[in-house]
Amino acid sequence: MQDEPFDIDSISAAEWKTMIEKMESDEELLKHISFKLTQLTKRSGLTQAEIARRAGLQRDAYGRYMLGKTMPPPHKLAAIARVFGVDVTELDPVRDYKTVENDEEVEAPQAFRITPSPKSSEMVRLQLDVDLPLDVAAQVMGLVNPHRD
Repeated sequence: MQDEPFDIDSISAAEWKTMIEKMESDEELLKHISFKLTQLTKRSGLTQAEIARRAGLQRDAYGRYMLGKTMPPPHKLAAIARVFGVDVTELDPVRDYKTVENDEEVEAPQAFRITPSPKSSEMVRLQLDVDLPLDVAAQVMGLVNPHRD
């Protein structure tokens, strides 16, 4: 209804006050979400692009949410919360996340994928897409390519 034209003269003072309070509370919520996303992003050490990828978002969309330019839809904010390992109500204590429908939820991309090998029925193809400490990555590479000097 807020996008529909209305007759300004037909709105009472109480209705104006309610509309203004709602706009102010929406702005405060947007500031809160922006602050929390900025804080969690810095703390995580991840780039905006990596957070967006893990949440199934475009990098520029995540940037708009983090800068407080756009209010993230509930299902997208829930996906972001999963990336950080926090409850979504830590990011948004106002909206009701129990009503986020399952089909709207965005699943974060998996860190790995296993498929049958085209070379042999005795093998599988493992694809990894994760951030690892260098020593762990070296161990994985040693397992994957043991004949490398």
